[in-house]
Amino acid sequence: MLSSKIIKFYSPISGNGIKCVENIKKGELIMVFEGREIPTEEANKLYSNGFDYMLQMDHNHFLYLEEDTKYVNHSCEPNGAFLHQAGHLIALRDITQGEEITFDYSANEDTDFSMNCGCGSPSCRKKILPFHQNETEVQERLLDKATPYLKVDSKE
Repeated sequence: MLSSKIIKFYSPISGNGIKCVENIKKGELIMVFEGREIPTEEANKLYSNGFDYMLQMDHNHFLYLEEDTKYVNHSCEPNGAFLHQAGHLIALRDITQGEEITFDYSANEDTDFSMNCGCGSPSCRKKILPFHQNETEVQERLLDKATPYLKVDSKE
């Protein structure tokens, strides 16, 4: 579900993206990702066939993204994160009108994937890896932005 404060646009990060057309306050719900819930096994098959518009909800489930929410791009310096509930993107800071909405894919996913990063942020890691495949110092930086199931895993 996209709020009236955001729209799809052409993004320099990766073609399509989502940006805000009104200021968004820190802690505000930016959007709720929508789609069909699928098991990890099905998600792995889709990944192997080149489809990567999915959001990991926990170790056993993904959302197969069907709406414009699939166009939220990765950034190593994101302005959004799934802080309290998987699929509910919350603003990490105030986001100004015209700014692209992003989240850190490594703070959400822990399957066997990797991709090159083109976010262009000053702290760009150049490669997007699953949470637990990042170096310990990167995991520690990501932890406050991590989706709930990864936070629980990191405490164990």
